[in-house]
Parts: sequence; structure tokens; C-alpha cells
Amino acid sequence: MKKILIYDHDRTFCLRLAEWVDKNKFEVRYSDDHKVARKLIANGLFDIIVIYVSCLLCDGMRLATDILDLRPTTPVLCALDKDDNALLIRLIQKGATDYIDKRFINRKNFNLLVSRIVPDKESREELYEYQGTQYRECISKAKMFAPLIAPLTIFGESGVGKSVIARRIFNDSHIFNKVFVSAKCSLMDVASAPEQLVGTGSRKSPGLFEQAFNGTLFFDEIGDMPLAAQAILSHAIEDGVYYPVGLSNPVRFNARIITSSSKD
Repeated sequence: MKKILIYDHDRTFCLRLAEWVDKNKFEVRYSDDHKVARKLIANGLFDIIVIYVSCLLCDGMRLATDILDLRPTTPVLCALDKDDNALLIRLIQKGATDYIDKRFINRKNFNLLVSRIVPDKESREELYEYQGTQYRECISKAKMFAPLIAPLTIFGESGVGKSVIARRIFNDSHIFNKVFVSAKCSLMDVASAPEQLVGTGSRKSPGLFEQAFNGTLFFDEIGDMPLAAQAILSHAIEDGVYYPVGLSNPVRFNARIITSSSKD
């Protein structure tokens, strides 16, 4: 059974999310104590963690940062109760998977989001049936590419579900039990983008390449990736190695690359 951790000082909100989650698929834990939450995460692997990052009482932002450093491959879903684009950009650059707005979230949207982030066979089929005919045809076509190890680019207009297609390809691949790391290229800072990819050679600051080792690395809107980072990515794909900041010896690169783009 998959595990989900909900971190918030608002017990009512925790209980509401816990009630929404399918008890046959998830074991739910929740906490409002930073030390307790860190201990839970250290002692047991969670498939997804929901953190109320706007909470000053339980210092959700600090926990989110700690978790993204401690377990960079674990999906972190950030909960907010106000518009804060600067905070969202910081969290997504750090490695957060997605976010929810506590003011507007409902059962259907929450479960659909969770099923996309932590899919299983049943939830994948539910999502598949939910979509229209054209979308299902696209999914069927994507299955043909799932067994391949070659880099793949998904073209389509913004908002049509390219990230969902990428997840589907990953779920149907032979490495579905490995990690899936997603990065939004439009949020990459020009100066720090190369370091985001290769890391610093320190376990405390792994880059996206290291986080996705043996798994799948998805770049959303690859055309928005800074040129310096594009050059590093191209070199890693072609030569199979990269150089973390501060290290002179090459590090092996081994991740399936999927990208999306709304531009030619």
C-alpha cells in the first residue's frame, strides 16, 4: 500500500484530505510537528508528501526545504492559502512537484492530481477512461514509445496535458519502478540552471541528473531552458557523462530524457 504524509497545523484540513484519499490505496499519516514529520520521513518512505508551506506556526517552508534536500526524489505537493508566485517559483526550482490552493481544492481535483503524481494501474485506467477520444488515441500512440530508451519530445499547445503524457510513457516503460523527476524549464534561472542540472558534487546538493539516475528525467517546455543548460544536457546525452560543479572527474549519466514543447 502506498503512503501519504500530510503536514499542516490545521487538523481539520488534514482530516479532510485524509478522508478524500482512497483508503484502499493509501496509508495516511499527518502531523503538525516539524521534528515528528522529519522522523516519520526518515523512518519510512512516503510516496507523496503534502506540506502546508504558508504555515508560520509549523514552519512548513522549512520542512519542505528539508524534505527536498533529504529525499529529492519523493514527490512534494505544496499547499498554499494565498497567491504567492515568488514562493511557488522558489519551491519548484528547489524540486517541488506541484501545488494545491487550500481555498479552492476539492475531492475530485485532489485525487486526480494525486493519481497523476503517484499513479497505479487502477488510477491510470480511471484517468484513461475519463479523457476524450482524441486524448485516448494520443495515449495509445505514446505507448509505442514507452519501451524505447531514446530521448523523446512531446509537442503540443500549452495546457493540453503534455506532462500527463510524459507520466504515461514513464508508467508504461520498463523503468516504471524507478524515479520520475520533473523540471519546469520556464522557471529555471539563467545563472543557476547549469548547476541545477549537474549539482555541486556534494550529497547535500544533488543535481537533476543525479536525482534521476536510472530513472526518467522530464523537462517541461525544453525551449525555455537557458542555452548554457541546453549545452550541458546535450553533452550528457551524447557522451553519457557530466561534470558536477567543483569536480574534475566525470560522473556517469544514466537517465531516460523526455521533454515537452509548445514550440517547433
